[in-house]
Amino acid sequence: MPEVAKPQISVTDQVEKTGMTWLKAAEQILKSTNRPMHIKEIKLQILSQGLIQSKARSNLESILYRDAQKHNGRFAKVEGHQGTFRLLTPEEIVWKVQNYKLAKESQKKQPKESDNERYQKRFKKLRKVAKAMIFENAALCDEISRTEEKIIRVIEERKLLLKRVLQQQALRQATSIQTVQNSSVASKSASPAASLDISLNRSQDNKKDGKLKNKNKNKHKKVKEKSKDRKHLKDKKTESRSKTKKTNLSRKIVQPITLDASGRPVYPIVLGDLTVHSLGDVIVDRPGFHSEKYIYPVGFCSSRTFVSVKDPDSLCLYTCKILDGATGPKFAIVSEDKPGVTFEGASASLAHASLLRAVNNACGREVVSHSKGSGPAFFGFSKPTIQNLIQSSPGPRKCANYKWMKFDICKQDERTAVFDQSMRDPAINFQAFQNARLKSSPNEINLRNLLTDFNPTILLGSKLSIPMKST
Repeated sequence: MPEVAKPQISVTDQVEKTGMTWLKAAEQILKSTNRPMHIKEIKLQILSQGLIQSKARSNLESILYRDAQKHNGRFAKVEGHQGTFRLLTPEEIVWKVQNYKLAKESQKKQPKESDNERYQKRFKKLRKVAKAMIFENAALCDEISRTEEKIIRVIEERKLLLKRVLQQQALRQATSIQTVQNSSVASKSASPAASLDISLNRSQDNKKDGKLKNKNKNKHKKVKEKSKDRKHLKDKKTESRSKTKKTNLSRKIVQPITLDASGRPVYPIVLGDLTVHSLGDVIVDRPGFHSEKYIYPVGFCSSRTFVSVKDPDSLCLYTCKILDGATGPKFAIVSEDKPGVTFEGASASLAHASLLRAVNNACGREVVSHSKGSGPAFFGFSKPTIQNLIQSSPGPRKCANYKWMKFDICKQDERTAVFDQSMRDPAINFQAFQNARLKSSPNEINLRNLLTDFNPTILLGSKLSIPMKST
């Protein structure tokens, strides 16, 4: 009997029944061909045989690559041929699984050195970054030091230029004064001849006026007018003198001091009985450390001699300091006689007033009122020379409340006048204090001299009879 042909089942019916995927379809194609194939060729045969619909979206290369990476994968990538895959034999699959298990067991048996190695690598990386940062920081520090040196040089050059400008101004003023004096001398020498001519003219006029009847009346009027003119001229002269005196007092005269090669002052700065040891540092960010008139630099230190608190007849050295307080500057005066005792205050005048109170108590009476004390003058930062040095430092430009001042160079004729102003104040100078003390009670000094010069032989040699008690 002839064999009955069995109906062949199409591949599409198998896909619909079994629900075949791209991976299974590729495996079926590679099994049928029994050779490695390229992805494009595998895909064309899958679509041509109708194993999967053409509308299905999938990346066959990524699917096969993922399967090849798995420990139980069925595909392997052919080396040297990009995009070509082959099927693994059952022996290769078993060998792959065994290798995976062995590797996993070896990882479990290993200690936690991998973590240490990882941390060591991170540490090395961080160390390299830290070294780079250190070198960069050192380079920046070098650049900053160079720029600071440049700034210092520019400041010193500016100071030198300012000094030269001031010297030139002083020379110009001196030359202008000499020219004015020469012109005044020339005018005085020419005035006698002019006065003779004027007197001759006046005599002629008087002769003519003598012929007139009202000669006496005219003379009286002229005398009155001349007297008025003379008074007016005298008033003008007195006003001009008073104005010149006022201008001289209002001027801020700077005394010459020794400077080093860079233009900085050489310490200590000696100005009469005042000695300045340090100008201190100007504080800009706090408004309490300056006013409209003065700047109070922290670290300012000066010393001067004044009346001793223990003995008013002896001199004592006082050290004045400006310290940094909690809310503002702190002014302190330390006596050499009493090192542990300091006269402090929130202002220089308050500290000076407390010192004057102690001196008055030592004298037994009020020689100088504490209200008449001048703290800035006693400390020395009100002197034009010191004020100019503080003002010329870089900080005062940023002080908002401080009013900038102009100073003049001291000439040789004005040096005595500058020194005499501080010598006359009894609250600052020792000799002026003693003079004020003599004026206030002259009898005290006379009685003291009598007691010190007392000699008992005078009484013994005298005719005074001292009654003796009878025993």
